Amino acid sequence: MTYSRDEAAVKQEKYFFSFHKDVLDENGKLLASHKRSLFNNTIGHYLNGALEEARLSLSKYLGLTDNGKKKYSYAKFQDVVSFADIEIDCGDKALGQFILTLIASLPRNYSAIDDLSIYAKEKLQILG
Repeated sequence: MTYSRDEAAVKQEKYFFSFHKDVLDENGKLLASHKRSLFNNTIGHYLNGALEEARLSLSKYLGLTDNGKKKYSYAKFQDVVSFADIEIDCGDKALGQFILTLIASLPRNYSAIDDLSIYAKEKLQILG
């Protein structure tokens, strides 16, 4: 029997390793309470079915104004997209797709953020 490494699982473990041990369960996964609070409670709003609240929370977390212009953090965008990837590959696929849909819907602002928006659009096309 040959061993084949599951790259999605490795990516997930590396991501969870970046969290403090107090927010991880005995299996090294995010505690549900912490997961709900991520990104200015975006995940909690999504899980409660409040999709517009989730969208607004994510926009606020990312530092976007109503017109999608600057005052954002590229690092936060990267973190959100990484989280969405992990969810799609190893967790709640619908949650990951919801987050990527929000990122993909951002208007162009001619910055590095556009690359993440394009990535989100391409990933969503692949997922169908």
